[in-house]
Amino acid sequence: YPDIFGVIQICGTIDNSTSECVSVNRTVRMVEGHLTSPNNNSQYQSNTVYVSFYAHNYTNATISLNGATYAAYGPNFSLTNTSSNSSYSSIYLSLQIPYGLSIICLELTGEDETQLSDCITVERIVPSHSVSITYPANGASFIGQYLNLNYALENSSSHYYTVDGASISPAGNNTNTVQLNVGFGTITVCVVSYDLTSTAYSDCVTVNMSFKSVVTVLTL
Repeated sequence: YPDIFGVIQICGTIDNSTSECVSVNRTVRMVEGHLTSPNNNSQYQSNTVYVSFYAHNYTNATISLNGATYAAYGPNFSLTNTSSNSSYSSIYLSLQIPYGLSIICLELTGEDETQLSDCITVERIVPSHSVSITYPANGASFIGQYLNLNYALENSSSHYYTVDGASISPAGNNTNTVQLNVGFGTITVCVVSYDLTSTAYSDCVTVNMSFKSVVTVLTL
């Protein structure tokens, strides 16, 4: 009678003539448990978090990270009425967390389908990010349609370049230096960079690009 709780009547017969019944009361064993580490709102520089929980009287237990099951465990029940902690499961595991805030939950299911959960929030600190154009200065003027651009990045996962809002591929590319075919006129050039959480930042300069002067010499 695994799914029956409360008063249960058990009957038997002898030679199909004599029957006798007894009643027993089956009490649900209360599911208990909680996360013991880490502390709520803990912060980390690395991507590894060590998690532990303390629980018993469950048919199954799961640890989830941001809503996805990370680990699952089989049942654990107390076989005797005891106040000893020896009947409890003490589980330790390591989780790999992304940058930013993450939610870690312990989900327990009791023998009568009672659900128990305990959740905490942890944070993996995002390294400081920066993007800056170091050359040319804003408002500079040049002759020709090619612009040499120097820039500096810190903790960037990827980056690209735009001219008047449109993405452009460099004509020449060295470390932190590119040559861009920007055309003529007053042009806004940007370096767009993503930090390690894929948040975009940019730095821009406006430059003036003019045609090359052509001098014609007439010989009489």
